[in-house]
Amino acid sequence: MPITAEPSVAACVSSTSPASSTSSISSASSTKAPVWDSEKNHGRYGASDYQGCARIKIACEDLKAGDACPECAAAHCQGKLYAIEPGILIRLEGRPLVEGKVYELEKLRCSLCGQQYGAKAPPNVADAPKYAPSCLSQIALGRYYFGLPFKRIERWQDLADIPLADGTQWDLMVKLKACVQPVYKLLLTLVPEGQLLFYDDTPNRILGHRKYVNPAESKGRKGIYSTAIVSQLGPWWIYLYCTSSRNAREKVVPLLQQRENPEAFMTMTDASASNLPREVEEDLLVKWILCFCMIHGRRKFWELYDRLSPEAEFVIEQIAQVYEHERQCQVLRLTRAERLKYHQEHSGPVLAALHLWMSNKLLFHEVEPNSALGQALQYMLKYWDKLTQFLRVAGAPLDNSLCERAIKIVIRHRKNSLFFRSVFGAEVGDCLMSIIHTAVMNGVNVLSYLNELQEQAEAVAKAPELWLPWHYQAQMAKAA
Repeated sequence: MPITAEPSVAACVSSTSPASSTSSISSASSTKAPVWDSEKNHGRYGASDYQGCARIKIACEDLKAGDACPECAAAHCQGKLYAIEPGILIRLEGRPLVEGKVYELEKLRCSLCGQQYGAKAPPNVADAPKYAPSCLSQIALGRYYFGLPFKRIERWQDLADIPLADGTQWDLMVKLKACVQPVYKLLLTLVPEGQLLFYDDTPNRILGHRKYVNPAESKGRKGIYSTAIVSQLGPWWIYLYCTSSRNAREKVVPLLQQRENPEAFMTMTDASASNLPREVEEDLLVKWILCFCMIHGRRKFWELYDRLSPEAEFVIEQIAQVYEHERQCQVLRLTRAERLKYHQEHSGPVLAALHLWMSNKLLFHEVEPNSALGQALQYMLKYWDKLTQFLRVAGAPLDNSLCERAIKIVIRHRKNSLFFRSVFGAEVGDCLMSIIHTAVMNGVNVLSYLNELQEQAEAVAKAPELWLPWHYQAQMAKAA
């Protein structure tokens, strides 16, 4: 039966080259918006999106490329068949988080002498451990990326009649941490070398930390903080998590003091006292460009928005213009220098007028300084230079949203599991969260990556720099 080819569905993506002048930028911004197409803009996944599914090729039963066409043969023609795009049939199956196979090896015993004989195990499982590397990887993703507690995973496995105790899962995570530890230690040394760092922290809880922490080191604190540090190192992004009684400043400053890169660097955070640098060496401080989050300043006005405050609405509208200009920079894919020039020409006048307006509100006592609106204005004016670094420094970000999204991993874990049981448990979680999220955000197949780190544990320990998320695929290609 002849097969009629159906038109393929493809998303239309418009690309715009970086503008070389302000005029070209203005003309590009007025480009006609794409027209909605109900046949194409449906949002469904295509066959190419299912890269993790096994590909099974099914050939035609009686025909192959190069054979004569049966229809043409009936009409005494000489048509030949050639290969075209194959038809696609996708079937998805539901499975538990961890599954396995039970091998029953037949055994025989002599009725006279009692000698026993048994079937040999398949070579691929004869010397293999009970828990394959993929088993450890799946548990790590469930626990430290999706926030599933060990007890919940145990219950999930029980429903599928494949028992996996929570204590066994913990032992496996300790084993996995030992395999990936060399890479994690290397990431600790690479984080301070980045040209742009984002950091922030969130409260957390460790049940037994008081037993293991020196009171002098913890300075009498009872709080626990999980800090997320995001470092841009060239084209790569490193995500680091650290949970202890120290706040973000006390974790970031010691890391930056180990920095060997002589160039200047930027950090983005909010203006919280626990984030501001203190007791920093002068040679490090002169290279440090401190940026503060614009969203945190905007948030104070957003809290007044529900009270129908016209002043708060005005400030929000002005900041919205700045973010619209930032969106245009992203659409046009401007370089750092072009982005700086664009913001100076478009966002600069808006923010200059906003600064004058806020100063006059306080100078002429049109706003009570101790009111919520007055405190919001004072916050913006106090940190104005650091909030608007993107008008003076090429590549300076507007806000700390990148780190806020990264810290959601810790928050998700905390909401589901409530706490770490011990300091060592927090160390295991920090290590695996850092490895997993760094791999995910650099576009690496994290499941395959964790499997390879376990299977090549000896090579990873000897040369961890070759097994970073962005290098391991080339290493595996060489080994193959």
